[in-house]
Amino acid sequence: MQVQQRFDSVDLDPNRFVFDEELPSYEPRTAPEYGIDDYERPLVSFHLQQVHSKLQVFVPTESSTSCTYQVLSRSSLRLFSKRPNMEVILEDNGGASQHSIAAIAFDNDGPLPWRPRANVAHGHDTYSMESWNFSDWSVVIRDIGYRWRLEGNPMSLALIEDGCSIVIARFTYSSRGTTAKCGADIGKIAIFRDQLSQDRDGIESILCSLMVPIMHFKKMGKNYWNEAGTEQGHGRGRGESH
Repeated sequence: MQVQQRFDSVDLDPNRFVFDEELPSYEPRTAPEYGIDDYERPLVSFHLQQVHSKLQVFVPTESSTSCTYQVLSRSSLRLFSKRPNMEVILEDNGGASQHSIAAIAFDNDGPLPWRPRANVAHGHDTYSMESWNFSDWSVVIRDIGYRWRLEGNPMSLALIEDGCSIVIARFTYSSRGTTAKCGADIGKIAIFRDQLSQDRDGIESILCSLMVPIMHFKKMGKNYWNEAGTEQGHGRGRGESH
């Protein structure tokens, strides 16, 4: 991904910024040494594979990352089920240890006006998510608002901070999308350098919150995919033909 894709040209309007007369200085030993490659190259990336109907797995693309994340469906994807829909299990050290890190449940008992909602219980925190337009999902993590935004060409879900256009993470659908099965890729997520992705908890929050829009579309009978070898995206609802 080119770094230009992570910025909106509107955000580069110099009239939108007010600069202090004196810029803060850094001590030579503490000055950050980030180059453009740090923001254009993913910090970490995972393939999301559909193992069978109730199991999806985030598999790291780099062999140096030993942990994988299993997403296990604990109940059917019924629209008004009150049980947790998914459990996220960390598998570390090549499968030597496993433990549950999150539970994800869609919430259909929220206040009016009704809209899709979900709760992600991760560690000691619970993140509430909702979709105003039935495609983009908002979430507050560590007191900062974010949004998973559905984009096309390529068909993808981009995580951005509210009021900003820099992409923190992007999940790009494969050529099969959510119809993938037997270990095939649903898609691939690339996570970039950001304050949210600086530690494992932040990366896990990104992965867990991503599962909400992915499974929401599946519940609604929507499938998104990209033509193999291109950035041509497609979408199809339940009962629609190619």
